[in-house]
Amino acid sequence: MAYSPPQPRRAFIVLNPVAGTLSTQAIRDIIEQHFSLNHWTFELHQTKADDNIADMVHQALQQDFSLVVAAGGDGTVSSVADAMVHSKIPLGILPVGTTNTLAQELNIPVNLEAACALLTGEHTVMCLDGMQIGDDQIFLLHISMDLFAVTIEKTEREAKQHFGRAAYLWTALRQWLGYQPCRFTLSIDGRPPRRIRAASVFITNIAAVGLHPLYWGPHIRPDDGKLDICIIKAHTVLDYLKIIRFALLGQQQRNPRIKYLTARCTVEISTNRPLPVQADGEIIGQQSVAVKFVPQAIHLIVPSA
Repeated sequence: MAYSPPQPRRAFIVLNPVAGTLSTQAIRDIIEQHFSLNHWTFELHQTKADDNIADMVHQALQQDFSLVVAAGGDGTVSSVADAMVHSKIPLGILPVGTTNTLAQELNIPVNLEAACALLTGEHTVMCLDGMQIGDDQIFLLHISMDLFAVTIEKTEREAKQHFGRAAYLWTALRQWLGYQPCRFTLSIDGRPPRRIRAASVFITNIAAVGLHPLYWGPHIRPDDGKLDICIIKAHTVLDYLKIIRFALLGQQQRNPRIKYLTARCTVEISTNRPLPVQADGEIIGQQSVAVKFVPQAIHLIVPSA
């Protein structure tokens, strides 16, 4: 739906200073230039390690802000979104993180100046579904226990800042050499659990895998009223190469090594050995996770069609 912010045009911006490779001062300068030029005022909060971002955003929502902005990567976006579930104030994204998967999924410009222009100019607001873990945080992208989660856990922050996505790829290659499939127990929408042996189980709200141009498939959207579970049964290098080939050809659903399931309420997963649980690129636990589907959770600014 089209959205016109009420007067006054006032934004609350949460900036993660350790996300991505741009300097904090450069980011602040670009924000100041674009918001001021378009007659917006803003309050910018630069996060610290011990900040409770959700509480900070909750307080901002009680004031006369017409827009809340997450300036960072996917983890920053999720932390801000956690406080905005079912709020009518829209969330904007300035994708300045190492990976900006949600921005790429929704065609939000990854160029900072273009992203600022989107927030302060013409745009559309869409309602995104979400995933809730316990009584805690809302996530918007994907949740998994697999090599992807291990890679996130093992990649150092300094490497991400210096090498960007290449840091993840290097870590993934090192971890992949010794990675073996696991036994997962999976329960969907309260049905009896099933036991599977797989390399990966992904609960995803978006089509993007996180490694452009690889996608789970065009049938997955963040506003389609469901969650998709992608089960990868790969054992050898050849298996993984075939998965990549099918993905590049847009034939993911024809790949016998990937099984797709759908959930509309809950998903519970556990493994037979300790594996990290990642959600939207952040490590949140070990070995088991219970997810609740939250439809139309977040109002998010995206480009007009």
